[in-house]
Amino acid sequence: MRKLTPIFWTALLSLAFIWSLGCNSNNQRTLTPTESPKNLLSASATQMGVLDSLAFTLTHEKGSTPLMTGIVMNEMEGAVDLPDKFSVDIKAEATVFSAFIEIKVIGIENTYHMTDPISGNWREISPGVLPFNFANLGRTLGGILTSIQGPMEEARESIGGQRTVHIKGTVTSRDLAALIPNAANNIEVGMEVWIQERDAFLIRARIEGPVVSTDPPDVVRILTFSNFNEPVTVEPPI
Repeated sequence: MRKLTPIFWTALLSLAFIWSLGCNSNNQRTLTPTESPKNLLSASATQMGVLDSLAFTLTHEKGSTPLMTGIVMNEMEGAVDLPDKFSVDIKAEATVFSAFIEIKVIGIENTYHMTDPISGNWREISPGVLPFNFANLGRTLGGILTSIQGPMEEARESIGGQRTVHIKGTVTSRDLAALIPNAANNIEVGMEVWIQERDAFLIRARIEGPVVSTDPPDVVRILTFSNFNEPVTVEPPI
């Protein structure tokens, strides 16, 4: 039998290494049980920062979010084609008439359109009308994750069949300004996040307390994230 040379083994090991890189190139980052909460947040921030797309929902455990004069938002769901395209469906309430309404918003680069709450017709709006900013959402979320102070691991929990790490800490309202442009200057806000063990994606965030001056004092918002890197199509409405 012909003896295999060291050059052969070196080549074989090199091919195996290259193959392993290819298998792990799909944004995989498995968390280990011994990682500190700070490292877990950093790993998740990295993953969220390189996303191509994601979907999200926002609900309220308590309170609601003022959307515009006389209208408060109860729920919102949408999809983002990063960095600067998104579509959003909003369930809101007209406080004067106690009537529930639905509003759609589409943003493409710096152009925003929203359906009129009364007529349902599309009209162009200024980005400042919206209480949230979805441009570069992945990097925004990454920045929020790394700004969490005093992070403590609460538990390892299963959400939607996925094992997650539940981390609790605080941020200041200004740490949320990239997501919520009208955030107040220096309010301490409770922050809980759930990070997937398998790939370090952020799949849930619980924001406890007011972020802007008009928020109810006991407001609690829940953000959930899904459909990471799945195709998203956002077209101009008119």
